[in-house]
Amino acid sequence: MRKTTSRFAAAMLAVATLAASAVMAAAPAHKAQAVTTAWPTSEIVVHGAMQGATFEAYRLLNSTDDGTNYSYTLRDHRDSSNSGISVSDNDTKITKVLTDVTGKTSASDIYNFLAKKSSTSMEQLLKSVYTQLLRENIPADYTETADTAEKAGQGDSSAPYAATFKDIPQGWYLIVPASSMTTSDSATVSGIMDSVLIANTANSTTDNEDNPGVDLYLKPSIVHVTSATDQNAKSAQYHNDYAVGTKFTWSATGTVPEYFSVFSPFKYAFNVKLPQGVTADSEDAHHCPAVAIYAVNPLDKNQTATKISGFNSTKNTDGSCTYGFDDLTKATEESDSTKQITLKNSTEIRLDMKAKLNADATNGKDGNVISATVSYPGNMFNPTVSRTTAASTATLYTFKLTINNTSNDNKPLPNGAKYTLYSCDDHGCDTPISHETEVSGTDASAVFSGLDSGTYAVRETTVPAGYSGASAVKFTVTPTFQDGTVTLTSDNPAVTTTDASMVIQMKNTSNGGLLPSTGGAGVVIMYVCGVLLIGGALAGIIVAARRRNRE
Repeated sequence: MRKTTSRFAAAMLAVATLAASAVMAAAPAHKAQAVTTAWPTSEIVVHGAMQGATFEAYRLLNSTDDGTNYSYTLRDHRDSSNSGISVSDNDTKITKVLTDVTGKTSASDIYNFLAKKSSTSMEQLLKSVYTQLLRENIPADYTETADTAEKAGQGDSSAPYAATFKDIPQGWYLIVPASSMTTSDSATVSGIMDSVLIANTANSTTDNEDNPGVDLYLKPSIVHVTSATDQNAKSAQYHNDYAVGTKFTWSATGTVPEYFSVFSPFKYAFNVKLPQGVTADSEDAHHCPAVAIYAVNPLDKNQTATKISGFNSTKNTDGSCTYGFDDLTKATEESDSTKQITLKNSTEIRLDMKAKLNADATNGKDGNVISATVSYPGNMFNPTVSRTTAASTATLYTFKLTINNTSNDNKPLPNGAKYTLYSCDDHGCDTPISHETEVSGTDASAVFSGLDSGTYAVRETTVPAGYSGASAVKFTVTPTFQDGTVTLTSDNPAVTTTDASMVIQMKNTSNGGLLPSTGGAGVVIMYVCGVLLIGGALAGIIVAARRRNRE
């Protein structure tokens, strides 16, 4: 007989998944199977499980079926009609649990009592029954493993295995998982697939062999989380680009699972980690980025966001921060501390943070990744058990431009040229977005970092003596995000690289070569020389004219 503590660890339970009407409803009658000295048998198939997940079945009531009518009896009630079923210690133990929890002493009263239960009340009742079974160390009647691959269209595609309880006495069964049945966490979903189910095999449908059987489909109650600077974005891997210094509002949005009401307390927490290149506008008293948390009903046409209070922040050793509610159902509206928020299974909990990219932001394809997870209850019988979604990420890219200063024959030219970068709009390219930067190093380059998509112009604003200025270059940067990567494209003559940066070659020509371009220092010198030549010519003409006059 297993200990209660091991049962808690094994049964990662979350919710009752069938409404009372579904629990008790009689399915179409199967082929008559008269009660004889052998107790009628049936089977229960649990669909939508992960391979290797185990399930346990507890028979709460016996049921008889003469092909036309069916009835229930308590397990410790013995007469000629159930003489074919084996006797076990569970008959008395389970009967006591059932009568204690329901307060009823007969099978008919228990059935009628349960038939009137609402979905939420049934969930709470099943939780109470199973809690008592664990407390009393009552073993399951049967255990099965999900080892049958489902056919297309059966179960959940992410959990395509079934567990089958074969040739078990007809009855009213409580089915619980004995091991975790959840799918591998994806970046958006961590499913609460661990469910309490109930099956009535009396008057059930038939399987392929004409035996009465019941099909149960696990209904996941799942938690999603998204990380984005666009509150409407729902992708697990969000991408955007920003220039260093640009302010934005980043949001982590988590969902409330469908069966949150069976958890007490309903703990809920965001776990947030910022990269070195992102700075929040301000910090709270625990040295965590200051945030605001809202409850949003997406079914509301206006999607009104209610700001809520009641969460605590914690700085973690890895630099991340946790913003948690000890019981989300008791959180109150910030504007009125006496008013609790209203939670539904469609409610979204959104965390907002104002931030910006800083000078330490990573340029190029690696981006700056803000990650968020949500932690939530993992076992409705043990509030210390918590599960956490996989991280949803928002990758914020910023880009780098390298100017290669070259001679006319494309060789690096470390001549001291200086360049300035300008942003362009409909009115021109006259807004400088960088300091004047001198080329340096053996490659004679000038680097501009922290750019986002848009149109730019590069001008050589200081032209070294003896050289003509390079022609200004105007170009447009366009990023494309796909499959977790970013690709840059740019028009003439910027060249994009595989690491999502840009390179432009600017040619400087010495005065001994081509005519300097307008605006270069060489032009000024030529103007001076031209004026002197013209002046000299005029002086010669005047002198010659005076000589002729004297003669």
